[in-house]
Amino acid sequence: MEFTLMEHKNLVKVVIPDWKKNNSVLGYHAPCQKDTGFFFFPVASVSELISIEKCSELDIVLDLWLNTVYHDERVQGSAKGPVVYFRNNTGNPVVSYTDLSERWGISKAGVSRLLKKLQELGYITLCTFSGNQGSAIYLNGYLSTMFQISDVPIDKEEIAFTLKVKLRNETIPHVSKESSRVSKLYIQIIISKLTQVLSVKGFSCFQCPYLSYKLYSYLTCVGEIYYILEVYCNRSGKLWFWEIYLE
Repeated sequence: MEFTLMEHKNLVKVVIPDWKKNNSVLGYHAPCQKDTGFFFFPVASVSELISIEKCSELDIVLDLWLNTVYHDERVQGSAKGPVVYFRNNTGNPVVSYTDLSERWGISKAGVSRLLKKLQELGYITLCTFSGNQGSAIYLNGYLSTMFQISDVPIDKEEIAFTLKVKLRNETIPHVSKESSRVSKLYIQIIISKLTQVLSVKGFSCFQCPYLSYKLYSYLTCVGEIYYILEVYCNRSGKLWFWEIYLE
């Protein structure tokens, strides 16, 4: 493939010699609009070019786009949204700032500043996990740009649950040690979701540090599972119950 550029009133001819080799067959139809188009690029070539020298912000954004996957059964968390995965053969998209620093040729502080900037601008959703477990990067607007379909909302708590890690700086309610067989992480996710719903209804007590929780699972005679959430206020002695059905 070859094309011509106009640079300072001079014509510059650019040739991509391995275009046919890397773009011989496309297994799906992906329309390309005039102002929102995209192109396919060999992943091996991306890794080679990105490691030559210090990356600019544009280099890094392109690197994120070219390494994003969605609904790939080989990549954990990709069913929850378009996730950046650097093909390390682990199937795990979680990456550390140290790895990104080495990949992009910038400091870890620079990686942190850039990812925060991209998140504030709405380009990415950054899921940062506690301790040294790393982060997962989800690309906003990927599906609407690449495939002209609706983008999916990124739920950080669902992603953390899928990857079996804990989000950093999340507010975790106190969960009674005497809880049922339901896992503690599962209880925290359900409580967090229920808090959002009940806060809209005017029930703000879920933010109170004096509450403790128990979650019991039950199996009906027709094989359906439902849960009873028991909420107890250690200060007032009040007790609430919610019956929950999950989809």
